[in-house]
Amino acid sequence: MSRRSSAQPRARLAKKIGAAGTSAARRSYGRALMDHGDQLAQDSLKKNPAKMITLINACCSMTTTGLATDKSKRRNQTAPAT
Repeated sequence: MSRRSSAQPRARLAKKIGAAGTSAARRSYGRALMDHGDQLAQDSLKKNPAKMITLINACCSMTTTGLATDKSKRRNQTAPAT
């Protein structure tokens, strides 16, 4: 087995693990916001408003990326084989 062929499955596995970790982090953060969001938002905005805005932007970017990935997967699943 060549080095290249064994590296490709590893790269795919690493990508899947990274995606799972990102998804778990989003769920965990989302749960914390649902449980304590009002207080977290107030405290964060008082302490460092710029950081709060950066965090919200990062969440939006992750969501946009996730939606684009899902859309691409659906498109690939429904595309006719050539």
